[in-house]
Amino acid sequence: MAVLTIPASNCSEVSSDVSYAYSHLKKAYNSNNVDHLKHYAERSISALLRSVEILNDCGCESALANAKKGLYLLNRIATTETFEDGRFYVKRARPIAKEVIIALDYCTARDPEISLQSAHLTTEQAQHIPEPEQIKKQGEIPKSQLEAAENARAKLQNEHLISNLEGLIMKNLNTHNETLKSYNCKPISEKLYKSNASLPDSERAIKLYYKNILEKLSKEYLSALDSCIEK
Repeated sequence: MAVLTIPASNCSEVSSDVSYAYSHLKKAYNSNNVDHLKHYAERSISALLRSVEILNDCGCESALANAKKGLYLLNRIATTETFEDGRFYVKRARPIAKEVIIALDYCTARDPEISLQSAHLTTEQAQHIPEPEQIKKQGEIPKSQLEAAENARAKLQNEHLISNLEGLIMKNLNTHNETLKSYNCKPISEKLYKSNASLPDSERAIKLYYKNILEKLSKEYLSALDSCIEK
């Protein structure tokens, strides 16, 4: 099984800057004159520029590409003369900034960067479950015993994968709540992301299960941020 690793730099460090850029794009869009629009757009540009510096290192290419697209559009506002022209670029940049936020969540749990060697057992844990090859060397061993060893290793590997993915979900949740707190917004409840339901038993199904949770978390975060900023 391939080793699963995380990016060298922490992409979550970008979250607050991207959220700041997104919130000021909303303020720019809701402004009523070109001067205020440009003021908020400049703040978004500064935040996205800080984000790009980290995204260049942390390996989240989709977030980096969208951040650059947003910067391209926002930089064109400086030369606009009318409020309508400036608002046109802000309107196009808003969904792109939202995509950066979503991409950051996915980057924490994407394949092959799901978690730090989450599919590999520690030396201490592995020595309690013999490799199928080791069993074969011992002589004629029933097929059922070989299958039992393989199933035991697969189960333990999946348990590690689930544990690491749950940790990453909670890390994203805590990062989002810190940002919401800075805007005096209501935090997202942890209870919504802690489930005692039975989980799938295949690696592919486990990844899909947590991908759906990430999707839900991203949508709830953006909805909470939108509602708070609009008040």
